[in-house]
Amino acid sequence: MASAGTGLYDRKTIVDVIQRDCLGHPGSSGVIVGAQKVGKTCLLGHVWDLGSRRRETIFCQVDIFSLEAAGFSDDSFLRLFLAELQDALARAIEQMEPSEASWRKELAKPDIETSGFAQALRTNVREMSGLRQVENLIQGLLDRKEPLEASDTFGVFNGLRRIEKRVMLVIDEFHRMLRERGFSNRLFAFLRGASTQGKWSGSHLRLCLACRTFRPCSSELARIRHRAGDSHQYHPAQRSRRE
Repeated sequence: MASAGTGLYDRKTIVDVIQRDCLGHPGSSGVIVGAQKVGKTCLLGHVWDLGSRRRETIFCQVDIFSLEAAGFSDDSFLRLFLAELQDALARAIEQMEPSEASWRKELAKPDIETSGFAQALRTNVREMSGLRQVENLIQGLLDRKEPLEASDTFGVFNGLRRIEKRVMLVIDEFHRMLRERGFSNRLFAFLRGASTQGKWSGSHLRLCLACRTFRPCSSELARIRHRAGDSHQYHPAQRSRRE
């Protein structure tokens, strides 16, 4: 469904709005709603490409098919989400690690204390330390034998908040989650908190969801609004159903 260049046929306006509302500062959550084969997955991919270039945002994705294989439950969702987040943090750490020794060497010089350059170096070192701490927190959660609950993630997001990082969680085919009875209202409350600055995630978790609906004005859309929270909604125009 994508073309070369700007990428999304006549959907450049939607891309621009998502880039402004979701990926800009301070950012917000968004739900892409439309019928089958209108390009929702392609649009999510474009959002991923745009957002992954931003250092302050950590992108991760929960794959609905992996979730189905693990079993539709709060514990499975949270473990997949945290594992993806841990991988994203590990990649960020790997990119920064080669420069860490030189940052610390520069900070050890006696004449650097009051310079703006020193402040930038301290920010980098602090970020590295914070990323490692959050990575270890996540590992501790993944090592637990008992089922995870959404409230268990508070320390993870609090740690990211301290180093001014936010997470963009991408979920394609979110409508399938809405229909599964294995997910509790507590999990959907956690996800709603991503778009309403809720108790656990605060303003440092954002969602980008794609939902299929056969009747955009139906009760199904109302359920998406209820469970996804006060997210921006984007409706790609109906196109040909050819592959």
